[in-house]
Amino acid sequence: MRILIVTSGTGGHFYPALCVAERIKKIHPDSKVFFWSQGPLLRNTEIEGVVKKDIPSYPFVGMSKTVQFFAIIKTFFLSLKFIPEILRLNPDCLIAFGGHTSVAPCMSAYMLGITILSHEQNFRAGLTNYLISRFAKFIMTSFPEADPRLPVNKVVFTGLPIRDDIGKVSVEEAERILGFKKSERTILCFGGSQGAQAINETIWSLLPNLDERYLLIHITGEQTVPRLKEIKCRYINFKYFKEMSLLYALADLIISRSGASTVFEIIKTGKSAILIPYPGAMSHQKYNALYLEKLGLGRVVFQNTLSENLLYNMIKEMFDLNYKNINFNRDELLRLQKIDATKNIIDLVEKIIERKMINSLWKTLRKI
Repeated sequence: MRILIVTSGTGGHFYPALCVAERIKKIHPDSKVFFWSQGPLLRNTEIEGVVKKDIPSYPFVGMSKTVQFFAIIKTFFLSLKFIPEILRLNPDCLIAFGGHTSVAPCMSAYMLGITILSHEQNFRAGLTNYLISRFAKFIMTSFPEADPRLPVNKVVFTGLPIRDDIGKVSVEEAERILGFKKSERTILCFGGSQGAQAINETIWSLLPNLDERYLLIHITGEQTVPRLKEIKCRYINFKYFKEMSLLYALADLIISRSGASTVFEIIKTGKSAILIPYPGAMSHQKYNALYLEKLGLGRVVFQNTLSENLLYNMIKEMFDLNYKNINFNRDELLRLQKIDATKNIIDLVEKIIERKMINSLWKTLRKI
C-alpha cells in the first residue's frame, strides 16, 4: 500500500490527516505513507515511518481578484512541477484534507489518473475542498448531513478523525498527571491553537463573578494574562497545552471556538459547550456550532454579541440545567460517539486499492 496524504498546515486540517497517517502505519506497517503539508506543525511533528515533505502553496481564498488570478496561475504551474515526483512515488491513492496546500497535488494526481479521496472537516465545504471535489472519486464528510453543494454521488459519511485518547482519560488519571484537582464546577476555555483575544478578555472580565465552586482552566495563547484582583474561583492558565485529553477529562463545561476538530472532540467526550464561532473563514465555524447546538450539547453565542454578562448568565444557566440543553439528542450523540472515523477512511482506501488490484489482474488475464 502506497498512500500520499496532502493537507494544509493549520491544525483543523493537519491533525485529522495525522490521525490517518499514524493509523495506516499501525495497521499496515509495511505500507509507504507520504505526508505533504507545510508550516510549524509539519516541522515539529515526528511521524514514525512516514516520509514528510514541506511543500509550497498559494492562498487565494479571501484575497483580491488580482492576487487570486496569479495564485491560480502559480498553483497550475506548481501542479505540473509535482507530476514527476508523484510519478516516482507511484501512490495507490491520494487523500486530501483540504486547504490551499492540497490543490496543486490533487491537480497533479488527477492528470496522472491517480484516485483522489478528499475529506471535508466542516459542516459547510470550503472553497478549496469544493474545487478538489471536482477531481475526487469520493468526498468523505465529517457530518452526517453533507453540504448540498457537493455532488451527492461522491459523498461518503466517515466522520472526522480525532486523537485516540480523547474521551478515554479518567478524572483520577488526569488529576494525577496534572497535579491539581477538579472543582465542583470546572470550566475549560480555549480559543483555538492561537488563542482568541475577544474570548480571553471576556473571560478575565467575568472571573470576579465566579464563586469558590468554580475552577476555570484557560488556554490563552500568546496573550499576556492581566493582573487579576478579587477573584474567588480557582484560575489556572496555560499558553498552550498539547495533551487536551487530560483537560477534557476534568471539564464539566467547555467554552471555545467551533472548529470541526473541537466540535467532534466535544461530541466524543459528551461534554456540554458554549461555542463562540470565529467570525471569519466563510462562516465554517458558525455552521459547525449550530450543528452541535442542534444535537443538544452546545449553546452558540456570536462574537459581535459577546459580553461579560451574557457569558456569565449562559454559564450559570448551563450548570443549572445540569450541562445539557432541553433538546438533548441522546441517540444521535451515542451514534456519533461510536464512529471510528479514522478506521472508516482506511476501510474505504483499502476497498479502492483492492478494487484497483482486481481490475488490473482482470485486464492482465484478458490479454493472455
